[in-house]
Order: sequence, then C-alpha cells, then structure tokens
Amino acid sequence: MKEEPNREFVTSAGKVIHLQPVAMRLFTDTDAEVEREFVKVGKPVEPPKYEVPLGGGGTKSWYFDKETIASRTKDGTLTDEEKEAWAAHQECLKSLKAEQNERGTVVAIIEGVMDEPTEDWLARMKFYGMKLPENPYDLKVRYVTYEFLRTPTDMAAFSSATMLLCAGMEVDQTAIEAALESFRDSVRGRVGPLLEQLAQTLARRREGELDVQSGVPEGPGGGESGQVDDGIRSDEQG
Repeated sequence: MKEEPNREFVTSAGKVIHLQPVAMRLFTDTDAEVEREFVKVGKPVEPPKYEVPLGGGGTKSWYFDKETIASRTKDGTLTDEEKEAWAAHQECLKSLKAEQNERGTVVAIIEGVMDEPTEDWLARMKFYGMKLPENPYDLKVRYVTYEFLRTPTDMAAFSSATMLLCAGMEVDQTAIEAALESFRDSVRGRVGPLLEQLAQTLARRREGELDVQSGVPEGPGGGESGQVDDGIRSDEQG
C-alpha cells in the first residue's frame, strides 16, 4: 500500500498545521487579478516611456528600464519629469508585489489549511475582548495567523510547504528547515548589532558597572536623537 505523503509541519510554537495542495493556477490568476486592479485605478504598473527620433523623421516610443535610467542619469539627459515618473513606477511595483503576496497568503490559508477555528480559540479571543470578523473566510485567516503563523519564520515555512505541495511533492520539514536557515541568518545579520549592544549592556549590569536610569541611554544610539543604530532602521526605511 502506497504511503500517504506528509502534508503537515510543526511551527515554532510546536503546533502542527495540516495542509492540502492548492492549484498553482489559482495563485497566478490571483496575481493577475491584483495587477488588473492596479491598472484599472490608474496606477503606473507599466514603465514610463521616452521618445527616440527616427532617421526618416518622427519618433518611436520606448519603455524606460534600469539601464536606460542609469545611462541618461550619467549623461544628464534624464529630465525631472522622467525621474519622477520612474520613481512612481518603482513604488507602484513595490506596492503591487506586497498586495500580491498578501492576497496569495490569504488564498494559501483558505484553500490550503485544513485546520479550522476551534471553540477554545474562539473562547480565548472573546475573553481578550477581540472583535472577530463574521465572514468565515476572514475568520479562518485570523485564526491561522494568530494560532499558527506567529513568527516570520513560521510564515516562511508555511510558504515553502505550500509551494512543495503545489509542485506535487510532500512537506519535508528537514528540507524546509535547511532552506530557512539562510532566512534566519539574514535576520540575525540585520539585528546582530542591536543584540550585541544589548548583550554588552546586560553584562555591564550584572557586573555592577551600569546604573540604568529612565530616559534615553548614552552612547551610540543615545543622546538627543533617541535613535538606535541597530542595522534595522535603514532596511525598513530604504
């Protein structure tokens, strides 16, 4: 008898989430629908164009790309209007990708997660005073994100598991963990300076060398600005 493929994985909180394959076509169609919505409301999904004179007279329109922008910036022929149009296009692409990712996650949860909100979870949310959505699909998304996908690592593992099932393979927890190790390394790299500073502060406190008072600490990240150079701020704002 053929063994059933594994369709579950364990989250960082030790909770088992049960999955089923989702049609890959549903994800691609969802992405296309989001793009159509952006175009419909006039967002600059397409790159801006520029005109090139033709030898026999007239002009021809071409789309800007990164190479063209760099070249015309270097030779000083890029106008302020073109620069603003390109910047607006880039921001639009970021928003488009974010919306597609968010919509794709919703699809993956509703179509791919077998677990449904439990009475215990509903009771806990009521105890916390949480106002839960009445729509069953919204409720399921809220349940899965609250109960299972509690950390960025959980979300990345969920996406990996979903893609494995979409490709006709089983959920391989070991393979997912190996793939996510690079994800963890990147996160550690960004927060490393902050963690190191915290570790040094805690060590100084234990040794009695630091008298912690309220307010902004002195040293790097302290002073009047109140900013902490933790290696994260530039990523978030960039």
